[in-house]
Amino acid sequence: MKHSIYFICFAALTVFLIISDCLAERINYLDEVYNKKTDKTDKIILDEKIISIFKDELRKSNLITQSDFEIADIKMSPHNISVSEKNHEILCAENLAISNNGHATMMFDLFEDGKKTKSVKLTAKINIFKDVFCSVTPFSNDYVITENDVIPCRVNLEDIKDNPIDELSGIVGKAVKFSIPAGRVITYRLLKTPIIIKRGDNVEIILKTSNIIIRTTGEAMQNGSEGAVIRVKNISTKRDITAKVIDSNTVKVGF
Repeated sequence: MKHSIYFICFAALTVFLIISDCLAERINYLDEVYNKKTDKTDKIILDEKIISIFKDELRKSNLITQSDFEIADIKMSPHNISVSEKNHEILCAENLAISNNGHATMMFDLFEDGKKTKSVKLTAKINIFKDVFCSVTPFSNDYVITENDVIPCRVNLEDIKDNPIDELSGIVGKAVKFSIPAGRVITYRLLKTPIIIKRGDNVEIILKTSNIIIRTTGEAMQNGSEGAVIRVKNISTKRDITAKVIDSNTVKVGF
């Protein structure tokens, strides 16, 4: 009889301990669920805020001289970042960097309660647009461009391999190095100084000293643009000399 009472007490105690453990686990679970729910009201997602900082830095930087640009394909690693709404801080870990092909990178450090919690890398594609000039009609080799031969056009610089010309004065009066089609963006690589003296042209040869100026007639033995040095035959002496092209009728000896 005595042993039966001990057994019953032991069994009751065991059941009580099991129920207590289950209740404790349940209370802990409910506490965690409650904390998560209440935590959400104190957390914010920082992605848009980081992107906003990046855009501000991009506009303030001198890495892009053109004001006409657009930001495309923004990526963050990691993303969907949540932090405490009240006690967080975002600092730029590395300055904004932009490659020649328009790929931008920026690093951020995130702090909560004064402690660094994450590092974030942001990358983006920057499309830079510029107003330049395009050919109205096809140009043949050595064609000298006039003001009516080109029209303004807006291009994405990523689509242009060479450096386009954005000033009309840099185009008018220049000759093309080779034939180009209509609608071609005019770049520095396409142009050259036009030939103003051709082989066989009669030219005036000038020799200028401190006291006198000697003028005589010559024949150009080479094509030449303004400023070029070419061979010229002196008609009087039948000798070849080198002279600098001054204009379409004049060359200068002793330049």
